[in-house]
Parts: sequence; C-alpha cells; structure tokens
Amino acid sequence: MIDNSIRISSYFDNELSPEERIEFEKDLAVDKKLQNELNVYKRLSNQLVITKEDKKFAEQIKIALLAKRRKSIWRRRISYIFMPVVGLSLLFIVINSSLVKPSSIITSDDILNEYSIALTEFAE
Repeated sequence: MIDNSIRISSYFDNELSPEERIEFEKDLAVDKKLQNELNVYKRLSNQLVITKEDKKFAEQIKIALLAKRRKSIWRRRISYIFMPVVGLSLLFIVINSSLVKPSSIITSDDILNEYSIALTEFAE
C-alpha cells in the first residue's frame, strides 16, 4: 500500500494518472482520515504560498531599508568631512582677520584720494 502522504501530494499536484486519480477519489469519498489528511495538506500548502509571498515582501522591505541605510551612511560620511572643513575655514578667517593691521585696511576715502592724485598727475 502506498503511503497516504505521497498519494495526497501526488493528487494535490496533479501527478496521478487518470486511473490512479479515480481510485484516490473513491478512497477519499469513504475514508474520513484521508479527507482530514487532504484538508491538512491543503492548509499547509496555502500557508507555504503565503510564506513565499511574505518572503518576497520581506525581501523588498530589506532592499528598501538597505538603500535608505546606504544614503544615511553617505550623509554621515559627508557631514564628518564637511563639518571639520567648515570649522577650519571659519577658524582660518578669524585668525586672518585678527592678523590684519588696521593701517592696511583700505577705505573708500583712500581710493578717492589715490584716484584724485592720479588724475592731477595725468592732467599735468
């Protein structure tokens, strides 16, 4: 006698010959245990289909999360580079501005004086 689980699996997957299928359906009509086993197999099979869909969904979520993580890693890396550069630039500006002597600052009056001197020299 063939094991019921093999017969059920073959029946469910349409792998039985027409004669074997008819014989299985006759046995199924009278055997309550076989009917229960077929119902359990159907439920388990449906759960496996859902599980495959869940795996696809979980894989899509995983891909999306990894993409988001990659973006955030690059943002962090950029900020780790950018912030020190900005800080050093500001420090450089502050140090340079404190090193500039007030006498070396050119005002608009100085420019006008130089311009008027140049004009008088050119006119002579």
